[in-house]
Amino acid sequence: MSVQQTITMMAELAQGTAGTAENHYITVPTAGEWLFKAAYINVNTTAALDGSNYATIALKQGATTVSSFDTSATTLTAGTSQALTNAAAGASAELGQGDTLHLAVTKTGTGIAVKGIVTVSLQSVVS
Repeated sequence: MSVQQTITMMAELAQGTAGTAENHYITVPTAGEWLFKAAYINVNTTAALDGSNYATIALKQGATTVSSFDTSATTLTAGTSQALTNAAAGASAELGQGDTLHLAVTKTGTGIAVKGIVTVSLQSVVS
């Protein structure tokens, strides 16, 4: 019987300046092959819904987005986790030790300040 292993990685969005894009990077620290499973954001301050001034949070491997969320459609409420939406990323959802996920926060219009934690879950690939 095989046992599925998971690892969790986190990145803090601390800059949180409205209108300013942010780039963060999360590197897989553990040997093996890993499959991206889920990502969540939990903010410190509520980010109100605004269809003109919003932020898009995207996790990418290379140029391919594996998971994303934008605040133009859903309010981020302080202390409440919100799942990012997984994309059909195929091979880009598979990572190995030393591979890096790019956490990009882009702002549309004047954007909004987004401060909090993004948590990423990976599951081992068992052959």
